[in-house]
Amino acid sequence: MQLPEYPESYWRRTADLPAFPKLTRDLETEFAVVGGGLTGLTTAYLLAKEGRRVALLTADRLLGGTTGYTTAKITAQHDLIYDELIAHFGEDKARLYYEANAGALAFMRGLVAEHGIACDFVDEDAVVYATREEGLHKLEKEYAAYQRLGIPGERYDTLTLPFGATAALSMKRQARFHPTPYAAFLAGEIVRLGGEIFEETTMDKFHDGETAKVTTKDGNTVTCDAVAACSHFPFSTTAFISRVCMPRARTSSRSSRLTTIRAGCTLRRTSRSARCARSLTAERSCS
Repeated sequence: MQLPEYPESYWRRTADLPAFPKLTRDLETEFAVVGGGLTGLTTAYLLAKEGRRVALLTADRLLGGTTGYTTAKITAQHDLIYDELIAHFGEDKARLYYEANAGALAFMRGLVAEHGIACDFVDEDAVVYATREEGLHKLEKEYAAYQRLGIPGERYDTLTLPFGATAALSMKRQARFHPTPYAAFLAGEIVRLGGEIFEETTMDKFHDGETAKVTTKDGNTVTCDAVAACSHFPFSTTAFISRVCMPRARTSSRSSRLTTIRAGCTLRRTSRSARCARSLTAERSCS
């Protein structure tokens, strides 16, 4: 078997996505959403649903980044994170983190059911497991954090896995799905509701002011009321990077028309030596 020269997305290869044009002109809109993964598509969909004029722009095709290579789990179980969140931020903020992620899952489950999206959506427990004594200790602390926060979960000492695992912790009624049909639905709704989508449109600079402006690598300008950056670092300007990574204490007094939004889901085992198929990092210093 000959392997492809570059990694190929299973999700994009096994289902169809609509194609959209490249931006070749200046554009005025209310909201510009930068990023063609589920975060960008969801943001643009919700804005369009509220009757706002929105344009989504992505450097590749839709799902060309992280979403295209996701593990396709939808879960609030992001490794062993809740004991750490309690230690750093307290129970209230840790519980808020869980509730926000659980709310996102409920939103997706509801959207699939309401519109009959054929995306292989299945409710399943998410499970993290330990293979060493160090991981077992961390898993026990995480289970205690679940109990403190009221997170539905269960600890297992007996496992039927084909490899060595000493214990596991489940988070109840999470989900998995095929992201491409789900994304295709969102894209279709954005356009149906009056929004615009532009693929192969790489953003270069963000300009803050009375109105926000973003320019593309090809020199086109998008003028809007606000920008939602739903990608990693879509702009090369120092001002953007400072805005994304500046500690909250330094940004809370500054008005900006730029919002950064991130999302994700994981499949993993415990301990620092474990390999993560994909992880969501809560960026503590970001606004």
